This record gives sequence, structure tokens and C-alpha cells, in this order.
Amino acid sequence: MGHTPGPWTLHRWGDNDYEINAAEWTVCYVPGFVDDTVESDMAEHNAPLIAAAPELLDGLKATVESLVELAQYEEAAQDMVATGWFDQAVKAIAKAEGRSG
Repeated sequence: MGHTPGPWTLHRWGDNDYEINAAEWTVCYVPGFVDDTVESDMAEHNAPLIAAAPELLDGLKATVESLVELAQYEEAAQDMVATGWFDQAVKAIAKAEGRSG
């Protein structure tokens, strides 16, 4: 079984706390403060990033798959597949799917 299907929605609680939900499930809670070590503006930026995770993963996977398909026919696409950003994208997908650390 994979991750909780998207879309995920972001809900703000009070001034500093956030909750990310999918349908009736809570995916995670992003506190504004943890032992006074996390600033509320960090939570404000982390929460939307987490909420966008399913869409980011889907978009990245589609981009990688399209480029691999195109690389079979186009030399320019072959050059792109050989770049560091392509490897980074493939590693990010594996990490998001729990296949690597």
C-alpha cells in the first residue's frame, strides 16, 4: 500500500499550528512550536509543502516517465536524462515511495 491518496488539504489551527488532511484522515500535524525550538514561520512554510506532496510526487513522476519515453527517440532528451537533476528527481521519487533513505 502506498501513501494516503491526495489531494491533501491544509488547515490552520490557532496562530501557529497546522493539520494536513486527506478526506476524513489526518495525514500529519505541524506544530508551530515544539519545546520552544521551532519558529511559527517554519511551520507556516513546512505545512503547505507537506500538503502539496501528493501533487508534487505525481508531477515529478510524470515528468521523469515522459522524459524517459522521449529519450528513446530524441538525442536532446537523452542528454537531459544523463544530467544530475534527472538522477536527483529519480532519487526523490524513490525516497517519497519509501524505497531509499
